[in-house]
Amino acid sequence: KLTSRNYTLVLADTTLVNADAQKRVRIIEANAKAKAQVIIAEATSTAETLREQAYAESYAYVRETLGFNDTFVGSKAQNDKLFKYIWAKSLKDQNGGSKLVVGFDGTSIKTSS
Repeated sequence: KLTSRNYTLVLADTTLVNADAQKRVRIIEANAKAKAQVIIAEATSTAETLREQAYAESYAYVRETLGFNDTFVGSKAQNDKLFKYIWAKSLKDQNGGSKLVVGFDGTSIKTSS
């Protein structure tokens, strides 16, 4: 009887230790997954910021190089020439399979693809 009782106690203790270890592993895995998601989100945010900075720098270079000087209406700068350049470039960059609809609404141009 004593051996059977000891066996049962050891088995119960082993089961408890195993369950505790599994719980700790699940906690570690969950923390690692959460940290990975934070790292991915931060990297995505940094990449987007860098991309936007690169766009701003390249368009500033284009504006300066091509002499697209700002005109002012009141106190607001109007970058009409630069915006037309960007619009023309986006039209040029459309792939051949896309459909582009262009419409006029007064003095503005509306597009849809």
